[in-house]
Amino acid sequence: MREFKQEIRKITKGFSRKQNFKLAIYSAELALPIFEKKYPKDNRPKLAVEAAKKCLASNTIENRIYAASYAAATASTAAAYADDAFYAAASAAAFAAPLANTLTAATAADAAFYAAAADSDAVQKIMDYAIKLAEEK
Repeated sequence: MREFKQEIRKITKGFSRKQNFKLAIYSAELALPIFEKKYPKDNRPKLAVEAAKKCLASNTIENRIYAASYAAATASTAAAYADDAFYAAASAAAFAAPLANTLTAATAADAAFYAAAADSDAVQKIMDYAIKLAEEK
């Protein structure tokens, strides 16, 4: 898993804000089904991802505030359930996505890493998607 994290950081090093957003959202969406199966009544990570998509589509102050509020709620919940790997992975991926003005390649890479930690089948999908995004330049 360490190699994955190093490789994803290399790929995302030169990513634009939009590419970082896309990777973080994609990664979070891969982790969400695992989370939702275990916690079907908790929709905060899903709402955080939806808020991130809204920011990606239109980076207005209103959308950033909306995204930040879900990011904060999801992050605090992740901390409360830190002993649950699936919860932490889904939450970390979801709350990494909406950081509208501060989303960096490292944040997007961390979202990818946490999603991959939650679901080993996601590793190749995330790598393929990151490479696809890198080729869009």
